[in-house]
Amino acid sequence: MTPRRHILLATPALILAGNAKAQSWPHRPVRIVVPFGLGGSADVAGRFLAAMIRFAHAQGLAARDLTPEELFHPGTLAELA
Repeated sequence: MTPRRHILLATPALILAGNAKAQSWPHRPVRIVVPFGLGGSADVAGRFLAAMIRFAHAQGLAARDLTPEELFHPGTLAELA
């Protein structure tokens, strides 16, 4: 195909794409799951990261600690969704 034909074929798609609108992200508070126990270095790092993201984006954000047993329990992840 020639470059001119490419432009002619792409023009309608670009016109229709101009009307598309993105959703604001995120719709709900974001949860960071820390898969280690309370009080450890991973817990502190996860909470620090949550605070930095919350400050930067002015959006609700929560850090939650889960033990490995809780993390792999089928109901836990469904509960977080």
